[in-house]
Amino acid sequence: MTKSVWKPFYDEQKEERWLNEMSAKGLALTKYTWMHYRFEDSAPGEYIYRIELLNDDFKSKESQTYVDFLKQSGVECVSSYMRWVYLRKKAADGPFEVYSDNDSKLAYLKRLSNFYLTFGVVLVAIAVVQLTWIIPGVTSGRYLWIANAVGLVAAGACGGAVLSIWARYRNKIERLKRDKVVYD
Repeated sequence: MTKSVWKPFYDEQKEERWLNEMSAKGLALTKYTWMHYRFEDSAPGEYIYRIELLNDDFKSKESQTYVDFLKQSGVECVSSYMRWVYLRKKAADGPFEVYSDNDSKLAYLKRLSNFYLTFGVVLVAIAVVQLTWIIPGVTSGRYLWIANAVGLVAAGACGGAVLSIWARYRNKIERLKRDKVVYD
């Protein structure tokens, strides 16, 4: 039996936790498209899921080489969306960590940090544009003003949330760098 769920996430760590909770309930992810998850029945806890941001688009040669490498390691790419891949591995095969050494973890955290910084700055820029449209909107009509105010609040709130994720990754990067110096 299949189950379809519409659920928005802007934090891949929360999304990954949720996918693993769904797996624990016996629902295995089979497909992802924008905010839409398709599951099928499976044994509870059969899979461990990871979400990863690739360097390049999923269809690029580099990404395909990487996904093929993962497949040889027993990791299945369940779905992809732009540069994001949804990976799973049988829980019976043991723990599932994509990055095991500090250098690869650091590179990946920097990639995530750059992604969230760019995304957050774009959202804040949209909020600033909305702000500049509010003042003329006051004189040109109530509905235009309301629409711009809602846009300002939505873009500003989303931008702030995304930038808080960026800050979390910056902190992880700094901790990993400190740990690397201590252990090297």
